[in-house]
Amino acid sequence: MSSESLREATASERLSLPEEYAMQKSWREDADKQTFILSIPSSGIKSLSESQDALRREYTVVGGVDDIPANLVGDVNLFLYEADDEESI
Repeated sequence: MSSESLREATASERLSLPEEYAMQKSWREDADKQTFILSIPSSGIKSLSESQDALRREYTVVGGVDDIPANLVGDVNLFLYEADDEESI
């Protein structure tokens, strides 16, 4: 990430390209890290929510349509750790 202000806002470090690829691979493969992508509702979701039986319908996100960069709002990263002991849960 080349933006100094974005790195500061996200507490991120400047990484070389190989380090960035390794980081992305780690996030994709490690079971103790999760990323949730936030986006605005697609037009398909909006039209379903207006329907009385929207909860019974299924909507499939269409790649390249519903997940375009203009619809993305942000992301949340989650780090999972095992508790030291069962009492602390």
